Amino acid sequence: MSGVSKVNVLIVSLLVPTAMSLDIFGMRLSMYRVILLLLALPLLNAYFTRVKKNPCDKFVFGLSFWMFISLLINHGTAGFQSAAIAAIETILPYLMIRVYVVGEEQIMKVIKVYLFSILLLPLFTIPENLYGFSLFNEVFGGEIQGEKRLGFYRAQGPFDHPILLAIYCGVGLVLAVIFPGFGKIKKGVIITGTLSALSSIGFILVGLQIGILAIRKYLKYSLKKYLIISLGAYVFVELVANSSALSVVFRYLTLNPQTGYFRMMIWDYGLNNVFDNPWFGLGFADWVRPSWMPPSIDSFWLLLSVRHGIPVFLFLVFILLAVFRNVNKKSDVSVYLAISFFVFCVGGITVHFWNSAYILFFVILGLNINAIEADHVVLPDKRSRGTYRGY
Repeated sequence: MSGVSKVNVLIVSLLVPTAMSLDIFGMRLSMYRVILLLLALPLLNAYFTRVKKNPCDKFVFGLSFWMFISLLINHGTAGFQSAAIAAIETILPYLMIRVYVVGEEQIMKVIKVYLFSILLLPLFTIPENLYGFSLFNEVFGGEIQGEKRLGFYRAQGPFDHPILLAIYCGVGLVLAVIFPGFGKIKKGVIITGTLSALSSIGFILVGLQIGILAIRKYLKYSLKKYLIISLGAYVFVELVANSSALSVVFRYLTLNPQTGYFRMMIWDYGLNNVFDNPWFGLGFADWVRPSWMPPSIDSFWLLLSVRHGIPVFLFLVFILLAVFRNVNKKSDVSVYLAISFFVFCVGGITVHFWNSAYILFFVILGLNINAIEADHVVLPDKRSRGTYRGY
């Protein structure tokens, strides 16, 4: 099996419900975990012997190491299994891309498989919206949310929560632009899959990408200018609003105002926990908050900082800089992957990524780094659509 095929199998495995996981000696082995464990030694050997190193690699290794160490420090040997899984799910998806996906043509093949997986999901999520019947979870015994919003049931597809469906589909919209044969109908299917989760983050991701694509089309802004505009908007809101920019986002960009209020409270108390435990975090211990607040921390950035300490946050910042400062501007593949990763990171402000979405985050990161280093491939224009129409 070729390297690209192995990566494609990993992507498909992200759609296998958690309820189908194996339980071996108390360890939950989902399909993607089995794949990562089987490939762990070959991947490490291939990376250290064949792959051209990138500065981002050190940050991802550092992130994995600190997550591992922080859990051991907080929980001792009892935390070894969780620490190992956290490190494996961070470094190995990234290394799979770095090792197995070489050059833009292979990157495009992987992206096409990912997009095709998104196109399949509305076949299951639309009936779920209408009737509340989750085929994957009904058949395999997974947890069904059964919540209604805007008069429809929230769809979750094969994932553990509607948020994960919105993330999985949502960050793929901008990648569809890479392929000239990927028309409005297919892009509409991606949007449909994203919004079928009826999650605020789905609407935010779609709106953000449409806005970026419009700016890129009509104003020809570079990725650096997007970041400057985002920072400028943040500063403007901080100056003119009666509350912080984050509270404005949570108040007006959530379908449920109460959810937005709780997320703001989570950030307030969560940051206190981070500063009280700055080096190694709390691990899986309960975080300090009022008794009436729910236990979940709905932010990728905040949860990892609470759990593992400020160094993990810094490693993530260095990873972002490694991507955005080195985008290959001559390559549409590199530019659109960077936009997808940017959107992914923005989503992490208001939701946490776990299971399939967490793996996808590091897959997209790996594709970004390989696209930065790849030789530029001229994408097909409209006159040669047939080359990449494929589905």
